[in-house]
Amino acid sequence: MWSFEREQLESPDVNSKAVPLSKPVVATTVQDVGSTKSTSPAVNNVGGTSPTSNTSFQDMGGQIAAVPPEGRFYAYIHNIADDNTWRYTLIFASRDIADQWWRAVSTSTVTLLQNIQRISPQFYTHDPRQWNICLFFTDPRVVTIADQFRGKFSMVLENDRVGRGISILPTQNIVDYTSGNWFTIRSRSNPNNYWFYDESQGFIVSSSTHHTSFQITAPDLAVGTILIGTDDITITAQNHGYATPGAANATGGNSLQVAGASSQVAFRFKFSDLKSGRFITNSSIPGNAILYMSHGRAGSGWEIWQ
Repeated sequence: MWSFEREQLESPDVNSKAVPLSKPVVATTVQDVGSTKSTSPAVNNVGGTSPTSNTSFQDMGGQIAAVPPEGRFYAYIHNIADDNTWRYTLIFASRDIADQWWRAVSTSTVTLLQNIQRISPQFYTHDPRQWNICLFFTDPRVVTIADQFRGKFSMVLENDRVGRGISILPTQNIVDYTSGNWFTIRSRSNPNNYWFYDESQGFIVSSSTHHTSFQITAPDLAVGTILIGTDDITITAQNHGYATPGAANATGGNSLQVAGASSQVAFRFKFSDLKSGRFITNSSIPGNAILYMSHGRAGSGWEIWQ
């Protein structure tokens, strides 16, 4: 018996507001954004006052909180020809490598690879009558793609159905990084801390009591494309406008500000900026404003969640 996780990403109710948080966050809990309460301990409201000191994972010039390294990522690939043979477990060095592999496969002009389909982050299909994925590292026709993933990706052949056994993948609680969808953004080192657009200050701040839903879109890609680190993205606050770094000498420094979409050119970030530490918090600015570091990295990173 096997199971796999299929993520369902839906746009929140566009009429809803930022949602107060009430219970401790459990990292494995998936929240419905924009319409339900997230889970986080109640501390200070960010409506003009700073949360308690432990709600900020990064203070400028302070110590960077430790974030455990990402581990291996697993997925099944199923044979749709006979539902019996040539079934594999795919093993990637990380979740990011898995998404990069899918981008390379799905955008390739090599006809053979069009036989591979992604059903969810942990479930793929192939049809060995057309081309068997076991040839990925040996078929010269796909060598330019395969060479990018040598040492980062492998696969294990599972028993045929008569073998009455198949590897059970470990639980991997993830969100599908789909362009155009709505997410919350939370700290990788402290999942209790979320991005919240505080209208009273005009900044996006780090809060353990509230969160705002953000739409993350890659303007150069089709809606629904799985995002990878090198993609340009825009970040839009629900019911407001694009997030953009303020001027270096403006109130709040280069804190993330939000302006109406009709009067603003969307600022483009890299998708990798979230995880890599280019967004930090600064407790010297009221409300622990989120700042964007255009050069260098100083924080432990953020992740998109639902």
